[in-house]
Amino acid sequence: MTVIRYTLLSDGSSDAALVPIIEWLIAEHRPDIGLLSQVAEGLSTSDLSLGKRIPAAIATYPCDILFVHRDAEGVSIDTRLREIEEASKFSGMACVPIIPIRMTEAWLFSDEAAIRSAAENRNGSMSLNIPAKKNLGEAPRSQRRSF
Repeated sequence: MTVIRYTLLSDGSSDAALVPIIEWLIAEHRPDIGLLSQVAEGLSTSDLSLGKRIPAAIATYPCDILFVHRDAEGVSIDTRLREIEEASKFSGMACVPIIPIRMTEAWLFSDEAAIRSAAENRNGSMSLNIPAKKNLGEAPRSQRRSF
């Protein structure tokens, strides 16, 4: 079995939740590949530009593939893709961009069946009050605040 080492370079510590999704996706398409994962920690977006974070991640967390997570944050996907491509062009590393349009946490919790499965209650009938996907990222009216 081929084993691939990969590193996830993310925007923040909560983005480590992407690791099981990356591994599930690869296992679905290439079950013959074993994976060793790492999350590049300590490379804050406020301290370093992406152009400095990518080589730092590769040096600190050696890998075969670098997954680069960047939230869209109102910027077009093409802009984020160009940003990642530009920042990684001299790295000599295969970089895979991960660019969610909505907050990662929002789309991770949008699948009722997946939530019930994770809670080990696949046949549960209690309402989960999951907002419509078109409204993800918006706080419910009861939780909105005016300043």
